[in-house]
Amino acid sequence: MTNQPTPPAINFAERFAAWERREVPPDLAAQFRLAAELRALLNALNLTTAPGPMLDALAEEVRDLRAMLAPHPRQPKLTMAEMIARLSADDMAPGGAETFAHFDHSPFMGAANPIAPPMKLSQHNATVVGTVRFGDLYEGPPGHVHGGFVAAILDEVLGAAQASTNSPGMTARLEVTYLAPTPLHADLVATGWVQRVDGRKIFAAGELRHGDAVMAKAEGLFVSIDFTRLLPPD
Repeated sequence: MTNQPTPPAINFAERFAAWERREVPPDLAAQFRLAAELRALLNALNLTTAPGPMLDALAEEVRDLRAMLAPHPRQPKLTMAEMIARLSADDMAPGGAETFAHFDHSPFMGAANPIAPPMKLSQHNATVVGTVRFGDLYEGPPGHVHGGFVAAILDEVLGAAQASTNSPGMTARLEVTYLAPTPLHADLVATGWVQRVDGRKIFAAGELRHGDAVMAKAEGLFVSIDFTRLLPPD
């Protein structure tokens, strides 16, 4: 019988803090700036009344820009199995910032991802806090955020909170209660925390606020997974 490695202990708070305080490499910082411009361009396109010929000309320019980027694809990010293998072999930098490098490309937090709002995440003791502003691209009811994005942001924050148990799991259930329409172009704060742990089950809760008003609440069930089972047998 093949022996599987012992699941590595991942100190979430330590590694997340390392990711927050890292020095962003110049090329990645440039990608952040380009993504910000693309984000603004997407918003302008969504609201434009420009005539067809102008839009066709811009489409040609965008096609040329895409061709310039095509020869420089990002190397595939670590799979979950590869990350666990490197952690098991103690082959991660001491600070552990790589553990959260995927945050840079997240559809909700990624400064390098033009479809992200993006949300800024931080940890305060046992609570994870996300700050975010949704623009017109995320509109559902007129002037307000689509409920699907509200749920996704809460899932992201609760998911980060449950990882602080250092035995993170995957979302098994998420229940969102909408209390009021969430406004666009407003400073919003999402918070998440762990309620209790029962074996492999992690119960978390959170809320999304605009000022003192609660826009939505969420309760989630996450189930811890031994990711070393994803490793190939020796």
